Order: sequence, then C-alpha cells, then structure tokens
Amino acid sequence: MARRPRLRQHKIVVSDTLPADATEIDLVSDAAVHVAQEKGAVCWRAVNEEEQMYSQRFPVEVDKDSYLYRQELIGLYHALRTVIKKFPKLEQIRCHCDNKAGIDKVKQPTYGPGEVSGPDMDVILAIREIVKKEEERMISFHHVMGHADEKKEEEDITRIENHNIGCDEGAELSVDDTPRPFHPLKGSKCMLQIRGRWITTRVDKAIQDRKGEYDIKKYLIARLAITEEILEDIDTAAIEAARSVHTWSRTVWTSKMMKWIWEKQQQIGFMEMVKGWITKAWVQVLAEYDDTDPAGQAAKLVTVMWE
Repeated sequence: MARRPRLRQHKIVVSDTLPADATEIDLVSDAAVHVAQEKGAVCWRAVNEEEQMYSQRFPVEVDKDSYLYRQELIGLYHALRTVIKKFPKLEQIRCHCDNKAGIDKVKQPTYGPGEVSGPDMDVILAIREIVKKEEERMISFHHVMGHADEKKEEEDITRIENHNIGCDEGAELSVDDTPRPFHPLKGSKCMLQIRGRWITTRVDKAIQDRKGEYDIKKYLIARLAITEEILEDIDTAAIEAARSVHTWSRTVWTSKMMKWIWEKQQQIGFMEMVKGWITKAWVQVLAEYDDTDPAGQAAKLVTVMWE
C-alpha cells in the first residue's frame, strides 16, 4: 500500500540555539485564539538556564464548541513530542502554560473508560500517554501568569512569564496561516467522525446535535419546498451570529419574519434571492431592528430585499 503523503502544518522554526545534548529545559507554550473567526495558532519555546532556545510556531484549527484550553494543550502536545525526539538526552522537562484549567486537567489521573468521551479529552489523554511512555524523564506541569506585561511592572516579570509573553506574540504571527486538517493524536484512545468532521467536544452532545441538525434540515426542505443545495447556500452562521444577542421576544419576531420571507419568495419566484442576497438583507435589518415598530421593520426588510 502506498504511503499517504505527509501534510505540512506550516511549522516555523523561530529559534534553534538549544544544544542537542540538553538535559534540562523549561517548555513554555501559549496560544492565540480568535473564536469568532475560528482562527488560532500556537507558539512554544524550549529554553535552558543559559537562555539557549528552540522554538516553533504554527496555526491550529479552532472549533467554537471546544474548551478554550484546547489550542493551548495542542501546542503543548506537539512541543513535548518534538523536544523528546529532537533532544533525546533530556532528563527533566518543566512544562509551563497560562491556562490553569488545562494544566489541572492534564495533571489529573485517568479515572475510567467513560472519560474518553469528555470535551477535548483526545489531546489530554494524548499528553498523559506521552508522560506515561517517558516515565524515565521528569515531566512536570506548571501554571504561569498570562499577559504578565499587562499586570506587572517590567522589573517584576519573571523569566518564565517573559517567555510566555514571547510565545503569545509569536502565536499571533501565525493566526492567519492555514492549519493542517485535524487528525487523531497518538494516544487519544478513541475518536468519532461524523460527516467527515472529527469530534473533539463531548461525543454524546455531538451525536445529539448532528441528529437534530439532520431533522431540522429535513423539515426545512419539506416546509419551504427547496432543495438541499439551496438550503446549504444560506449563510446560517451569519444569521445565527446576528440573532445570538437578541432577547427572546426579538428572536420570535425574527423567526416569524423569516417564515414570511420564504413564503413571499415562493410566491414571486425569485429563487436567486436565496443565494447570498437574502442573508445580507436579513442581517442588515436585524442589526437595525426597532422593537417599537414591527410593522415598519417589515416594510424596511422588503425595501432592503428589493434594492
């Protein structure tokens, strides 16, 4: 069987001055995550007491349903694998991360098979697997203050905090790069894939969500007499984002208006309305909604749609 070509993850070596025979390092990592844009990147540094350093930065995928520490731990996972392979004489690795929840989760023992389906447990179990396999090395995990430059006077910032600041700045430089598509991590035990997407959040919730999504799509196709292709053309993410800050009453009103739009669209037969244009009009009206004048808002929506 032919080997599958390796995909590049756009890993950039920032510094490479750490001696190959290093025996003790501090491993500092940080992530820059922009959830709304679903963009993220990590940067990590392996540094010894003489400040000789090996460092990398690269983009990572961001799932809006994952915990905020996921990208932090993804960086730590890749950092550990890299330094163990590149610096085989390492005897002590002190890992530092500014996300305390992630560090605490990694340090907890694995308590049973059910833990496999928890949120982001694939990367947590993968890190624990590295620690287990490399038990001859002293690998420890420590919390470091994040953004210390915003919280402390410059002279009070510790050595590790300063490296964390550097990692944060380095990660930002790779946020707009294209990440390697996700694939299961070694040691992650069990992964679920639904419609080509690997599930890294709660497995039970993911199954329920996908089942509900299928039922909703099936209902809309039948209710609106449209094809699945037309339904996929609607930017539902933009509509969801616009409605996410609405009150309950406003949400009900917009739902009624959405139903009215589709009915009118069916009557006049302008199917091209659906392909991107209707979403633009919808979001524009939602942004300017006035609770005191629902009739006026309906008229405004029609005006926007016909412009």
